[in-house]
Amino acid sequence: MKPQSVMMYADCTAIFDRAMASPKGIRIRCATHPAAVTLSRRLNTARVIDRRNSVKIYEPGHPNFNVSVWDHLIVTIPAPDHLIPSCGDPAIDRQRYKDAQIFVEVKPRTIENLKIEEIE
Repeated sequence: MKPQSVMMYADCTAIFDRAMASPKGIRIRCATHPAAVTLSRRLNTARVIDRRNSVKIYEPGHPNFNVSVWDHLIVTIPAPDHLIPSCGDPAIDRQRYKDAQIFVEVKPRTIENLKIEEIE
């Protein structure tokens, strides 16, 4: 069953709205990596529903047809600190994994987020 209402994702719409209001975006700390993956999926599902709703509102050819107001935002789960190479001591590595901070980032899609080089 496909989710039909963006209201089921009110937490996600609030996150997107906060990210849109911030010039560089926001990050949300998650308790675990699976929680971060779940939040990321919910954010992207809210975006899909918003895009589907735009098809019902706007006619084909309109700039907002099949577009979400959040399409310009990037949702990522940056590599957590514990993915830094092992120090060689399993006990310390386990503690680093346990203490790692895991975030979901929601940032504007800009050319500044890219590393662009000219081909010579």
